[in-house]
Amino acid sequence: MPAAQIAVQAATALVAVYGAALATHNAILARRKDRRSLIIKMSTAMYTYGAELGPPMVSIDVVNDGHRSLVVDAPQLTVESDPSRVIVLLGADGIAAFPKRLEDGETASLRIAYSQVANALMKAGHPNHVRLRAICKDSAGRIYHSKPWAIDIQEWLRMGQNG
Repeated sequence: MPAAQIAVQAATALVAVYGAALATHNAILARRKDRRSLIIKMSTAMYTYGAELGPPMVSIDVVNDGHRSLVVDAPQLTVESDPSRVIVLLGADGIAAFPKRLEDGETASLRIAYSQVANALMKAGHPNHVRLRAICKDSAGRIYHSKPWAIDIQEWLRMGQNG
């Protein structure tokens, strides 16, 4: 077989492999574009009152990072070791905005004092150290989870009293 013919076949094979890879990549992107996607984040927040800081709070942000709008229920908290039981955040600041329609890139948030969360965990009989997750459900019934947060219930109670 002449060298020129081998080179043509090799080039044809490379173009075919490149075309297959590109088609696969485009199919994956198209599928991601059509699906719903939420990111749930937990962080610490504090209100400010002039030069004073308020008590520490858990801030839960629900971010629609997909390309489709969706309706979400209010976030809830669950303990990683007992995910079937949830803490409904009825006293949270921002709870009245839920259920909420989130367009792509839009965020909804709520905040609740550390001490309220710690009291709810103690009343439920959880040990001093737990791992919390925020969860949120969309209108299709899909549940989204945050990364877990390791907390010390007694510390959160103390922080709430000193805040």
